[in-house]
Amino acid sequence: MKTIAITGSIGSGKSTVTKLIAKKYYTQSCDEINRRLLYESEAVREAFPECVLEGKIDKVLLAEKVFSSAVERKRLEGIMHPLILKEIREKLKEHESDRYCFVEVPLLFEAHWEIYFDESLLVVTDLDHLYERLLRDRKMSVEEITKRLESQMDVTKKMRLADHLIFNNGTYEELEAKVSQFLYELEAK
Repeated sequence: MKTIAITGSIGSGKSTVTKLIAKKYYTQSCDEINRRLLYESEAVREAFPECVLEGKIDKVLLAEKVFSSAVERKRLEGIMHPLILKEIREKLKEHESDRYCFVEVPLLFEAHWEIYFDESLLVVTDLDHLYERLLRDRKMSVEEITKRLESQMDVTKKMRLADHLIFNNGTYEELEAKVSQFLYELEAK
């Protein structure tokens, strides 16, 4: 089995790429694992009690806190990353006989997780498209988007580190064609 991490900045389209690949291959999403574990983790509730409402973590309060402070973000990552990695490894074991397995890892290079995968695929979009998508689809403010981007590695550095690139500045159909071409080239190796 070859494992390939899918990564990209917030709003780049990595989740869409993951969904397109999932039509053919097994995929996982760190974001989905994180969302579930975030609500289950007693450690997170203990570390961030001010972000707990009615016994549960409030994602909005937690996001405000961790994206305003690198120290708080690192503290949360220190709790969540080991839990997420453990689950990824367990799920990949269940698919050892698959030819390819893909895992969407938003902070692949920031967390230095590229060592856990055979290859990486970076989804890249220009800033205009990125802001447009996040303002429209996630109803984020310009300030929120900027804070999130500032907490991530610069995309040009990610481009130097990635094994494969998909540029996502067009339509869904164009992205679909690029993903198909990527898979065709991957399978031809």
